[in-house]
Amino acid sequence: MRLRRTIYWANGLALDNLKKAIASDVDAICMDLEDGILPMNKKACREATAEVLRTWDFRGKERLVRVNKFGTEYLEEDLAVILPAKPDALRIPKAEKAEDLLALDARLEKFEKENGMEKNAIEMVLMIETALGMYRCYELASCCERITAVGIGMEDFTTSMGLEERRYIPGNPDLTYARQKMVLDCLAAGVQPIDSGVLFNGNVEYMREDTQIDKYQGFVGRSVGDLAQVDIINEVFAPSQKNVDWAARVLSGWENAMATGNGDLYVDGKFVDPPVVEKATAIMERVNMIKARRAR
Repeated sequence: MRLRRTIYWANGLALDNLKKAIASDVDAICMDLEDGILPMNKKACREATAEVLRTWDFRGKERLVRVNKFGTEYLEEDLAVILPAKPDALRIPKAEKAEDLLALDARLEKFEKENGMEKNAIEMVLMIETALGMYRCYELASCCERITAVGIGMEDFTTSMGLEERRYIPGNPDLTYARQKMVLDCLAAGVQPIDSGVLFNGNVEYMREDTQIDKYQGFVGRSVGDLAQVDIINEVFAPSQKNVDWAARVLSGWENAMATGNGDLYVDGKFVDPPVVEKATAIMERVNMIKARRAR
């Protein structure tokens, strides 16, 4: 599973900004062909994006492309131009029908075979942006192995729910059920739940507080449109030093317990059983993923 604490929105028509993103600490960069690109600019953006994917060094960052939604005139053109540039993943907007995803999965598998690529080398990251998509979230997330993450697009989703505005309150209680349903559906399907970005720049303290709540709700990352917010989000979605130290003590104690046969293990005054060890192991695995990302 890839590290996706921050997925930064970019496009092939803003190359100076893209260079800054590549030089930053974002985990992934999503090149947009959909809502962020006006219709008259889509062809130029599509071609520029393919050229960037073919020729630029992304310094180990994941390279996603958000194509246009199923049923539009643009999707076929997106795939024809973008697939030969071999992105790491396609970000699928407004996902609603498993049959659409399965048809795209089959097309990608055919492309991979014809080009000597490993199966599922091009992943799919879904975007849930409608009430119907949210209702079907588990079905969508689990319909094929190529799908490895699901994000929520809050602007489209709030529109779909008939809300007049999206309130920017840290840990906003609006749509709590829908957001938690998505997290549970994702985790049940074995994929990553990714939260939405925001439509404003700056205000890193809001981002810190809101992202901390995201983390405790089960999200593992979020979209971001402002490079000034990246370090805060990455920090929050990384294990704290306190938790890393705790995990190390747990794993050391458990290893000793297994060697001695003494199962009565306490760390920091709290009993340690297999689920606690599993939690500690997950923390250390995430630490290692972050270290590997920095090394690249």
